[in-house]
Amino acid sequence: KTEYQINNTYADYIIQVQRKKYMIVEVKAIQIDLSDKHIYQSINYAANEGVDWVLLTNGRVFSLYRVVFKKPITHKRICSFDLKDKAQLKQSIEYFAMMTKRSMLKNELDDFWLRFQALEPNNLCKYLYSTEVGNLLRRALKKKAGLTFSDEDIFASIYQIIVEKIAFEK
Repeated sequence: KTEYQINNTYADYIIQVQRKKYMIVEVKAIQIDLSDKHIYQSINYAANEGVDWVLLTNGRVFSLYRVVFKKPITHKRICSFDLKDKAQLKQSIEYFAMMTKRSMLKNELDDFWLRFQALEPNNLCKYLYSTEVGNLLRRALKKKAGLTFSDEDIFASIYQIIVEKIAFEK
């Protein structure tokens, strides 16, 4: 639907399939650079309408956001790509495919959101610094070096790898 009224304002488009509202699409002129003001405008439309997804575009740059309905309502940018950048074209096709009617009916965007959340650095840190990972590394190190190491030793090395961005050497 075009020019969809939300409160006293209008979202450019709302994607609705089988009476379910999936996405707010906010379109700006191609010569306008997308800004935080545009993001918040779009997120506000979605929050007021109870819609999880927002696509903000100026026809060249496309940014997909997930509205997180917590107190306060927040959002996460899931992906963003510029069609002028040839290196991003292949990936952009995959993102566009997730925004099709068929994909929405199969809840592929929600699956993508779950994947996105699982791979977020804050979430991965919980696992990286877990007892299970420490035990796995301790066993591998004992097998390789014949020595035992404490959790503190192992986690200090993991921290050093992350902070110093040490590359894996074969």
